[in-house]
Amino acid sequence: DYHNVTTYYCTGYLVIAQTPASIAFLSRWEKELQSNPQLNQPIFNSLLRSTEIPEIRHGGLGEMKFPPGRLYFDEWVKEGRESERLKKKKTMVVHNNYIIGHDAKKRRFQEQDLWMNDMPK
Repeated sequence: DYHNVTTYYCTGYLVIAQTPASIAFLSRWEKELQSNPQLNQPIFNSLLRSTEIPEIRHGGLGEMKFPPGRLYFDEWVKEGRESERLKKKKTMVVHNNYIIGHDAKKRRFQEQDLWMNDMPK
């Protein structure tokens, strides 16, 4: 049963295959967001738990390859340099969350050599 959701998903980074079910799900999410734009994550999770689109399949991305900011920038650092280095080497995408503001996020990425370049003006 795909709707037995025990995880509360973060909507900051998603990978979605284009299927009729996913298109219907995203259309429904968009419709709900038009009336409640600040509630994107709660609406997303609520729709996953509903039975309105029964064919939708979902699963979380592993935190070792797709870590949230809390792990990548804070917890792994506390484990020591070698452990931190090995874990960060396996990372595919860092979700730059657990920090507020564009400038702060950019600065944190720059400090970790994760900011590739600025877009041309």
